[in-house]
Amino acid sequence: MKEEVIGDLLTFHALSDIPAAESLSYFQDLAGKTTRADLPSRLADAYLSAGKKAQAVVVLQNVASTKGSLVHSVRLLEESYGLRDWVAYTKGISQIDRVSLDGVPKDQQTDIFRILKRLVVQLDAEKQTSVETLPHFVAATEAFLRFFPGDEDVFRMAASLVHIEKDPAKKAARIQSILDNSVLKISAKDRQVMREELVAAYQALGKHEAAASVAMVAASSVEGSTSEKDKRRFNFIRASELMDGGKEKDALPIFVSLARDNPADDIGLKSQMVVIKATGKAGEFKKTVESSDAFIAAVKVHPEVKTTKEYLAIIEVRDRAEFELAVSG
Repeated sequence: MKEEVIGDLLTFHALSDIPAAESLSYFQDLAGKTTRADLPSRLADAYLSAGKKAQAVVVLQNVASTKGSLVHSVRLLEESYGLRDWVAYTKGISQIDRVSLDGVPKDQQTDIFRILKRLVVQLDAEKQTSVETLPHFVAATEAFLRFFPGDEDVFRMAASLVHIEKDPAKKAARIQSILDNSVLKISAKDRQVMREELVAAYQALGKHEAAASVAMVAASSVEGSTSEKDKRRFNFIRASELMDGGKEKDALPIFVSLARDNPADDIGLKSQMVVIKATGKAGEFKKTVESSDAFIAAVKVHPEVKTTKEYLAIIEVRDRAEFELAVSG
């Protein structure tokens, strides 16, 4: 059969009122007789050209499932989304989950990229007002990240997946999976942002040890080029989580180091307060006085510190400890 005749047949079926299932069956049979395996996919393309999306979806579902064609599976996603046919959309998602870009022609890869990105953007805009689209946005975004992990919008898409998670446990799992995926093109700076959100999720769950562990990684991250200010902040978070988790012996040396390195900044003051309170709580009044005196001497060159509530609280604790020593001695 000549190509011209086949083209006319495709156009006729695409423009006719023949049910899509019947036309598909006809071209499947014709494909077997003429060894033209691409006829069903060309029928889908003909329907799309004719603006018949519902008929195209019927054919695309068959083509995507029988031929394992990634580009047709992705087209199925976009067309079923347009029709709000979420059953067909879900089938398309399950089909692309089983394949990769390996061996896919470059021109088809370009089509897949454009369609998926367009779909993610559209669903992203809709998810704010339409709850039903949320799982479909997640599925499309996950597919895009898997196929195109080096795209410039990867972090923004990954962050969107994190932000829609309201449950702290699911949020933590999502963030950890992103951080564990070294293929994703996420800058060192943005990975630090993710770690900070992971700390917050673990804090919400009361998982102090896990939060401390992430804070330790963030504080020591070479890839993140973490500033000294951020290192101190993450180390303070780490020590605080260890303390809240009942690991005072592990936390106190960190607080001591933070207070010693810069006794005058906010973290230094808070750290010193924790150390002094801990010694007072343990009844080690001599250590409390000695630690307080060392701190007072260290901040003499910072007169502005003397007006802070932390400084005044330390003086109060010191005086109380000195009184206890006098009474007991």
